[in-house]
Amino acid sequence: MKARSRKIQGNILIVIGVVLLAAALFIVARNVRDDMQAGSASDQMASEIHANIGDKLTPAYSPGDIDLIDLPPYVKFPGMELPVGKIDGMECVGILQLPTLDKEFAIISELTMDNLGYAPCRYHGTPYMNNLVIAAHNFYSHFTQIRNLEQGDKVTFIDMDGNVFDYTVEMNEVLDPYEVDKMINSEWDLSLFTCTFDSASRYTVRCMRSDSTATVVTLE
Repeated sequence: MKARSRKIQGNILIVIGVVLLAAALFIVARNVRDDMQAGSASDQMASEIHANIGDKLTPAYSPGDIDLIDLPPYVKFPGMELPVGKIDGMECVGILQLPTLDKEFAIISELTMDNLGYAPCRYHGTPYMNNLVIAAHNFYSHFTQIRNLEQGDKVTFIDMDGNVFDYTVEMNEVLDPYEVDKMINSEWDLSLFTCTFDSASRYTVRCMRSDSTATVVTLE
């Protein structure tokens, strides 16, 4: 009887192990599927933004242009909102380029859990006020690889009007998820962040403007 009982217990443990393994494989497969779908969605939206912007890319103004009448609106009114364009039903504010990683992303205007499933999202600020913060899921096709960015790497943001803003990576840091004020009220012109692998913290890349317009200018 004891041997039979042990055999039954062993079989039960085997079944439990098989079920747990199957569940783990299902979760991994689902995460891989979600990752691939998110990457495809962001790539498609980025392509459509490029098509909408066309060849009207405009480098950030230089201080020598300060007297020109045709200064872009964001120079005259840096507090203005980012222009929004509807791409595949999503409201997007531009494109983020990470050439070191050979990555490019459409950026959705508002951060929600649903939106994060499609592309990185604006969390706070604008490039006009030098306080832009962008968040994304820890997908391989989204922001997992920002851990590989190093000091001096180039980052570019292009708004929906084709204005180009260049940045340089300055440092990386890990923040507590509740350090919202430290994330958005900082001296950094651009911050990119995603969850750490255990989702307990936020891996953050801090950047500064590398073009000639790092100082916000308000024209009367």
